[in-house]
Amino acid sequence: MKKFTKVFFLTVLIMSISLTAFAGAGEEAAKNPVSGIVPFSESGITEFNEAPMLKEKVEAGELPPVEERLPKEPVVVQPEEEIGNYGGSMTFTQFGPEGLGVNGHVLVETPLLKNRDFDNLITIPNFAKDWEYSEDGRTFTLYLREGVKWSDGDDLTTEDLQFWYEDILLNESLTTAVPIAFRPGGEIMELEIVDEYTAKFTFAIPNYNFHEAMDATWYAGLEFFPPSHYMKQFHLDYNEDADELAQEEGFDSWIQYFNNRLSWEFFDPKPVGRPVLSAWVPTQVTSTGRIYERNPYYFKVDTEGNQLPYIDEQRTIYTPDAQARLMNVLSGEIDYISSFLSFSDYPTLKSSEEDGNYNAWIGDSLWASRVTFSVQQQPVNAKDMWEILGDVRFRQALSLALDRSEIKELVFMGQGEERQLAYHPGTVPEEAYNEEWATAYAEYDPDRARELLDEMGVVDQDGDGWREKPNGDDLLLQLLGNSSRAVAMNTAQMAEGFWNDIGINVNFDSVEEGLFFAEIWEGRTQISTTFMTGSLPPWDQYVPAEDTFNGYGNWFLDYDPYNGTRKPAEEIPEGRRELAVEPPADIIEWYENGHMMDHVTPENQITLLNYIGNKIAEEIPSIGTVGMAGHVGVSKNGLRNVRKVGDNPSIGATRNAYVEQFYWENPEE
Repeated sequence: MKKFTKVFFLTVLIMSISLTAFAGAGEEAAKNPVSGIVPFSESGITEFNEAPMLKEKVEAGELPPVEERLPKEPVVVQPEEEIGNYGGSMTFTQFGPEGLGVNGHVLVETPLLKNRDFDNLITIPNFAKDWEYSEDGRTFTLYLREGVKWSDGDDLTTEDLQFWYEDILLNESLTTAVPIAFRPGGEIMELEIVDEYTAKFTFAIPNYNFHEAMDATWYAGLEFFPPSHYMKQFHLDYNEDADELAQEEGFDSWIQYFNNRLSWEFFDPKPVGRPVLSAWVPTQVTSTGRIYERNPYYFKVDTEGNQLPYIDEQRTIYTPDAQARLMNVLSGEIDYISSFLSFSDYPTLKSSEEDGNYNAWIGDSLWASRVTFSVQQQPVNAKDMWEILGDVRFRQALSLALDRSEIKELVFMGQGEERQLAYHPGTVPEEAYNEEWATAYAEYDPDRARELLDEMGVVDQDGDGWREKPNGDDLLLQLLGNSSRAVAMNTAQMAEGFWNDIGINVNFDSVEEGLFFAEIWEGRTQISTTFMTGSLPPWDQYVPAEDTFNGYGNWFLDYDPYNGTRKPAEEIPEGRRELAVEPPADIIEWYENGHMMDHVTPENQITLLNYIGNKIAEEIPSIGTVGMAGHVGVSKNGLRNVRKVGDNPSIGATRNAYVEQFYWENPEE
C-alpha cells in the first residue's frame, strides 16, 4: 500500500480551500428521497390540525391556536406506514431516577438529525432548517427555523445559542476544559450572531464535518441551545442571588444547581419545569418512574398537517437491571423497547407474545461489530506483554482462531454478518468501502493461527499444553468482559475456548459497564469486549488512542495533529508525562490522517477513509466478530408506525425510531 506522508497531509488541507462551498445543504437534504421528511414548501399543506386535548385548551383560552404555535415552516415528517390517530399513553423503561435509558433517546431534539435509511445515511434539517460552509471550510453558517418555540411558548432564537457560547462554554466555572470539537486547530471557535435566526461559526482550520456535531451522531448537538430565558435565573452573571437560590434548593453552589436545571445530556432526566423542544414535556416524577405530556408547541407535523406527536402521554417504569426489565416486558407493562434486551431472552419473548400482548422482533443495526475484542498493546500493569500484544502476528492469530460462524449461531441466533472490524458499508460512500477489509483474517483457520504463534516463538516449551512467552515465562492472556452486556459475555466465553484450543491460556474476568470502561481508559486491560457501532474515524479503534495504545495515546493527548507540535514538557501533567511513550513515525502518520477527517472536503475524506480502512485491515488493532446483528425489541400489539430499529448510538439510538409518529390503532383502549 502506498505510504502516506505529511506532504499528503498538508496537500489535502490546502486543496480543501479551493473547492466550492457546501451551500444550502439542508435544503438539498430535505429534498432527497431518502430523507424521510418533506420540504414544507412542497408539502401542499394549507391548514393544520391538533390533538383533541390541545383543541380543548385552545377553546378554553389556555393556548393560542395551532397555527400560532407552529413555526412558519414546520418539519414535515413522512409517517413510517400511514397517518395516525391522536391519543393514548405509551410506557418505556427507565434505568432509575438518574438514568433515562430508551426514552432518553426518544426525547433527543438536536438542530439537525440523521435520516432513517441505513443504506443511505445523511444529515437532515430539524429545528435548524439549513446550513452551509464557506469555500475554505473555516466558516459554518446555521439557519434556524423561524417560529420554533420552547414548550412554554417562548421563541427559540440565536439568543439561546449565544447564551450557551458566552455564558456556558466560555465560562470557566461551568466548562473547565473546552471539548476538542469546539477548538479545532487548537483555537476555540468563534460565534457571530447575524440575526435572530442566523449564526456563523468560524474555525482556525477547515472544519467540514461540523454539522455532525449537531445531528445526534452519538447524541451530539444537545448542548448548543439551552432555554436561555429560563436558565438565566440560575446563572450568577444574571442573578446575583443565584448562590442563595441554589442553597435553598439543597445545592452547595449556583454551579451545581445550574447544571441540575440544564441537564443537557440525553441520559439526564430533565427536571419538571424546564422548557424543552422534544415531543413530550416532563410533568411529574413518581417513586416508580416519570410522566410526560405532549408538547403543545412541538415543531413537527405529518404530511397532512397534523401536529405531532400522535400519542398524548409518555410514562416510564424504573427497571434497574436486566432481569427486572425482562419481567416488565413479559408481563406486558412495557409498550416499546428497542435495546437493552438480550438475544438469549428472544426465545422466551417470542413464546410469550400472546400472553404479553406484544410483538417481539430483531431491529435493524448499524453496529459494524457487535462485540469487538479491543487489544491494548501497551497495558500499564503488564509491560512484559507489550512485545507480544504489539506483534501483529499475535493479533492475526487470535482473529483466525475465532469461529465466527459458531459465534453467530450461538450468540446472535444466526443474525448478522461474520466480519472483521471494518466500516459499516451504509456509513461511508461506496468509493470508501472495500469488502476485503471485512474479511481480513476473519476466516476460521486455527492451523494458520498456530503457525503464526510458532513464528513468534510463542510455543509450548514445557509440554503442559500451554504456550509460553519466547523467554520461557508463562503466558496468561487477560480477557475482560462487560458483565452489563450479555452478548459480550457470551462471545467472550466462546473466545476463551477458541484461544485455549490454539494453546493460549486465558484468564477471563468481568465487571459491570462503568468499571469496565474505567479499566480500558486507564490502560489496565489486555483484551476487552468492546464494540464498534456505525462510527467512523477519528473514533477510537480506528485511530491510535489510549484504548489500544495507552503509552502512545497519552503522548497524543498533548499533540496537535494539525500542526505537528506537542506541548512543552513543563506544561504536561507529571502523571501523563510518566505514562506517555513517543510513537514511531508511522503511528503518528496514522493518527494525523485519522484526525484530518473533519478538516478536509468530502472528496478528500474518501482518500483518508481508504487509508484508514487499509490500515485497520493490516494492523488488526481490534478484532471484529459479528456485525449488523440487530437488537432485540418489543412493541405492543396495536402500536402502529413502529420503526423496528435497535440501539444505534451513532445515529442517536431510539431517536432514529421517530417515535413522535407512532400511534395507537385504538387509543381509547
